[in-house]
Amino acid sequence: MANTDGQIILGLDIPKTVSQINADIKKLQNQLKQVKTTGALDTSSTVKQINAQIAALQSQLKSIDIKANVNTTDAHKTGQKVGQTVTDTIQRTIDSKDINIDKLNADVKTLTNNLNSFSSKNAGFDSFKTEINGVEVSLDSLIGKLSTVDNITDLSTIRSQAAALKTAFTELAQTNKIQLSMDNGHGASEYQNRINSIIASLEKYGIETKEAQAITSSLQSTFDAMKGLSGQELITQADKLEQEFKAVKASVEEAKISYDKLMQPVSNEKATSLINRINTFLTKNTKITKEARVELEGYADELGRGVKLSRWNEINGQLKKTENSMRGLGKLGASLKDQLLQAKDSFIQWLSVSSAVMLLLNQLRKMPKAVYEIDTAMTNLYKVTDEASSKYNQFLDSASKSAYKLGRSISSLVEQTANWAKLGFSLEEAEQLAKISSIYANVGEVDDDTAVNDIVTAMKAFNIEASNSITIVDKLNKLGNEYATSAAELGDGLSRSASAMATSGTDIDKTLAMLTGGTEITQNASEFGNFLKIGSMRIRGMKGALEELGEEVDETVDSISKVQTQILNRTSGKVNIFDDMGNFRDYYDIMLDISKVYNDLNDPDKADLTEILFGKQRGNQGAALIQAFQSGQIQKAYEASVNSAGSAYEEQSKWLESLEAKTQQFEAAFQSLSNTVVDSDLLKEIVDLGTKGVSSIEGIVKALEYINSFGGNINSTFGTLGALSGLLMNKNGIGERTMFQW
Repeated sequence: MANTDGQIILGLDIPKTVSQINADIKKLQNQLKQVKTTGALDTSSTVKQINAQIAALQSQLKSIDIKANVNTTDAHKTGQKVGQTVTDTIQRTIDSKDINIDKLNADVKTLTNNLNSFSSKNAGFDSFKTEINGVEVSLDSLIGKLSTVDNITDLSTIRSQAAALKTAFTELAQTNKIQLSMDNGHGASEYQNRINSIIASLEKYGIETKEAQAITSSLQSTFDAMKGLSGQELITQADKLEQEFKAVKASVEEAKISYDKLMQPVSNEKATSLINRINTFLTKNTKITKEARVELEGYADELGRGVKLSRWNEINGQLKKTENSMRGLGKLGASLKDQLLQAKDSFIQWLSVSSAVMLLLNQLRKMPKAVYEIDTAMTNLYKVTDEASSKYNQFLDSASKSAYKLGRSISSLVEQTANWAKLGFSLEEAEQLAKISSIYANVGEVDDDTAVNDIVTAMKAFNIEASNSITIVDKLNKLGNEYATSAAELGDGLSRSASAMATSGTDIDKTLAMLTGGTEITQNASEFGNFLKIGSMRIRGMKGALEELGEEVDETVDSISKVQTQILNRTSGKVNIFDDMGNFRDYYDIMLDISKVYNDLNDPDKADLTEILFGKQRGNQGAALIQAFQSGQIQKAYEASVNSAGSAYEEQSKWLESLEAKTQQFEAAFQSLSNTVVDSDLLKEIVDLGTKGVSSIEGIVKALEYINSFGGNINSTFGTLGALSGLLMNKNGIGERTMFQW
């Protein structure tokens, strides 16, 4: 073990003057004294070497004195060489001996304590043995060797053996634990049970068995690969399996969240919205088949009884399928006969005073319900905001006016305001955002919850301020009107891809352009939105994130640099995912470049490039994206999105002229009237009175039961009471049958 206090470092440099040479001789003499005073060193050879070097310097000095024109360059080189030789000799001597005995003893004691501590914490280590470099090593043998250590070399050797022994023991303990988890000796496997448990959980949360097995396939493969391994290979594979368990756990959590959401009952408003859409469809399309009509009427009836979100989604999907199916059969629209009958009915209803009266009576009956709906919506707003009572009254007055102008019910606008406030916006911001989402619900034909969700997802992903939120609706409406898709479908696809696309540097216009172009071909905006998300993650080498989503990945997406190299190779250097400054290019620009060179590639390069970019399962969607770029449809959609300002308000103005809008405005006006005529506090008092009445009746029944417990006959008691009440009613003329004279 080297002691720095005893190290002697020489770095001689023979100077060109006599005074400097004398100074160097003095340095050597001082170092000679140090060597002689170091008792633990065998210094005889070193002393001789230093004396020889001093003599050489003195000889050089004499040479300078005798011959003034001595070659000083050679003298300089000689001094360096001499100094280095002395330095090396002394350093070797010091490194090979233990100068500080106290420190050595302390190091030996520390190592001994460490070994004993490790043994006490790890059962079985005291009897564990292993072979290191052909020598059997155990705890006892190491402790025995430590008692005889007298130099640093021996101590270093024992340290190495101790480290190797502990590593071997730790590895054995780990492998034993892993092997027990693989098979406990009774035919059970903890790892396999965990995999099976995950599959069961996924199935519980609505995932099909095949899909659940696909999600856990990497777990099963990794576990199966562990069989037959041992030592460090087994430990490495087990670590990999644990990491995959963590990744799959995220899929389970995601499935649970989705399942819980689907199991929630939909709001009355959401159910009513779909019922209205079904009824509107049936009214406008009397040519549809009898089977389709019966099916849709059944759905409307089912929705009226209340359904969960999962069932609502199914019915909503079936309505779209029916519409597409009837369109294919040429069964949409009303027949000429139905059109004439509808006109006749409308005219008669317009003229009929009795119908008007009945309509008024029916609406009056609905007033308490309208007040209830507004009160419920306001209660939800109270829960997520904290304002003065006067502020809420002012808001409700404003909402009543805005609802009529927008063609929405008051309860709908208030409920949307509550949803926006729940997302962290102030009451003022939430009120304005509710107007924007209402416009989207109108022109995009989506329900209120979807309208809020689609807009807030885009706002957060693309960092769009609340004051500019209408631009999102502008873009969705413009593209939905001009291309073979709809605002609702684009909103769904955007909500699935927005976050990933924004992370890749792609703005909302480019994202919507790709979504529009691809959806025109695939006719599935939702899936194409997922595809854009996955594609942007693959091209950035986000292997871990892709695995968490359950995507199949391989070594082609290990890192972004690897993806870059492969794309460059397959495109002959024509497409780079980085710009000249080394920054990552946005996904739109990369795919535009890919589309330009794709047709020039040979088939193997096309196949490889497609798999690198889109994976094995999404090649068809990738081909659709490239095709849409090549046709110019995406570029046109981009221009349309960029120049969409004012589209939403213009569409809203047109929509307000529709019968649906007029109906909604009537509902808003009716709710406002109801809220004015029928006070919600009065309704609450009536309900409280009814509750007290029911409680009173319950008290009477209990009293009669009490009488019966004392031997009375409750039937006879009721009979007596009935007889008495009958006499009283008859005396006062109550209960007599009234005969009308005509």
